[in-house]
Amino acid sequence: MSDESAIRIDKSLGRSDRRQFMASLAALTAVGPAICLRADESTVLYPELSNVPNAFRMVLIADTQVGPTDARGVVPATSNRKMSQIVDEINLMAPLPAFVVFDGDQVENVEKRKVDNFIDRAKPLKPLSILIHGNHDGVYPYAEFQAMQKEMNGTEGIYFSWDVGSWHFATVPTNIPHDDYARDVLDWLESDLLAHRDRPTMLFLHYHMMPQGLSQLEWYTYERSFRLRCYDLFEKVGNVRYVIGGHVHNGIQTSLKTSWSYRGTNYMVAPTCTASRNFGEDFPPFVGGLAQNDEDAGGGYYLTLDFNGPEVQIRGRLVGVHEDYAFPPHFKEYVDQDPLWLGDISLLPIHASIQNGTFDDKRNGWQTPFRYRADNEPGFVADPQTPEGSTASAIYLACREKGQHWARDEEVEIYQRLQVPPPDRTNLSFRFMPAGITKSGGGYVRLSLFRQRSLVMTILIDWLEGKKDRNTRMGINSLYTATGKRGIPDSFIQLGKLRQAMFWTLDAPAEHWHQVDIDLPRAINASLERKDAWESLAVDEMLLSAGVWCLEDRGSRSAVWFDDFAWTSSPQSPIQLDGQPLPMDERVFVTNFGRETWQGRQQEKAKRRKGISYQVNDSSRMPS
Repeated sequence: MSDESAIRIDKSLGRSDRRQFMASLAALTAVGPAICLRADESTVLYPELSNVPNAFRMVLIADTQVGPTDARGVVPATSNRKMSQIVDEINLMAPLPAFVVFDGDQVENVEKRKVDNFIDRAKPLKPLSILIHGNHDGVYPYAEFQAMQKEMNGTEGIYFSWDVGSWHFATVPTNIPHDDYARDVLDWLESDLLAHRDRPTMLFLHYHMMPQGLSQLEWYTYERSFRLRCYDLFEKVGNVRYVIGGHVHNGIQTSLKTSWSYRGTNYMVAPTCTASRNFGEDFPPFVGGLAQNDEDAGGGYYLTLDFNGPEVQIRGRLVGVHEDYAFPPHFKEYVDQDPLWLGDISLLPIHASIQNGTFDDKRNGWQTPFRYRADNEPGFVADPQTPEGSTASAIYLACREKGQHWARDEEVEIYQRLQVPPPDRTNLSFRFMPAGITKSGGGYVRLSLFRQRSLVMTILIDWLEGKKDRNTRMGINSLYTATGKRGIPDSFIQLGKLRQAMFWTLDAPAEHWHQVDIDLPRAINASLERKDAWESLAVDEMLLSAGVWCLEDRGSRSAVWFDDFAWTSSPQSPIQLDGQPLPMDERVFVTNFGRETWQGRQQEKAKRRKGISYQVNDSSRMPS
């Protein structure tokens, strides 16, 4: 296919005529209210790109997250400023880029004043602007996003493709409402990629497609089924060279360390225009993007992509900094660095008994999720070590906030899938020692009990310093690990009300070893006040997890040693700490995890009952 045939359209069309043409085309190609547009030999979205040669430059900006013009918060005010600075910097490039891609989350949310502010700040761009749909850019049927797209470039595409030089480009949306729509989108993508399989292809998605090393990002992306079909499709077609996302809010070094090559496709997340998440490092020329103070929330990153025939050089930039970073042409191979990224726990090995409960064999037998490891002072640790003053091995788990936004409710854990123990060995025994000063965080051991792959009971034993009612992710994260389906912030509160979860919070001083014993049948029978409660659950497998968590508060941290996990004979009490029995009354069904969100919902319901109507930003389902 020649360059000219790839952009064939009547070039005598003016902008208004072209908009009318595009409106007619959209009506023909819409799938429901959302528009899909194909770039084939008879359909071209952007005729202004018709004369772009095989050697050209584009710029990609991710997560501008523009707020109102008069934004007072440090994050939206900084995002506004950094976006305008990037626009000015692009306009000074010589030669100018052929086009600019805004890779999702153009705005904080689709309030008109924020949309208008984004358009006002983006309009001065000299190159053509193409918008990719992000989770903050409105939900199905995406009317607000279509209005932004039309204002910026005259089209209304939600998922669409276009050609420039010898390359093919395509995109699909986030906030996919249901499985039927996901199938429509993926069917379109397959036909589009097959129609252009002779061209190297770059796909822009706002959500990340590969592990990023933060617990909140395990589930805060496309559904696993959607990702799995994409991987199969890209390998089948063979022309998708790069998939580039946003959403993660990272810097340049973090982008490099969380980029992967998988089944022949390179996956990367573009560095962020807005404030970054809890990674806490960057290469020396770009550390200004990590700023977190009352005047500056950091960010200001973007990518330049220089194409020369089938080759591309991707460079990371920080606005106002002369240096750039040249990304390698291929990234590290993804094999199985995150055990649950490609499948749920049913794919894990199941053990007849607890494996390596003393950690003499390092982490053998235990799984741990992929966590981002900074080169210095890492925010996540899961290392087999020998505690000071001891000769026995143990495992040390730690996590901490690193001075950045969106660090809320991070956790690191170890886990293994287990068969139900024999009747004479139903007591789970383990030791733990909180290490150092814990602030706004804590440790936990969790048992998830299953019957025929359905979760029937969760047992959570925790210890902490801080307000765990603000930890709105413990339920989401733990249920996602157990079931592959994300929970809601007050999942544990709701499960407790249904008597499908039991909780014990321990008084456990730091720098001392403590021992917990919980006999599962006796504890469940006593709590549910039924002699056959354990038997009626018909548990056929379980997931044993141990971990630590922290909040986004400055200085939040938690660390703990674990050792001696084993099934043993029954203790004197159904559950005990250091030989002392723990309560077995109604309190075991009550937890504070997610209480803050639960209380907010009760207030919302009360106001609605009084006839007060207002819009609630449910950050549980669409966090920043």
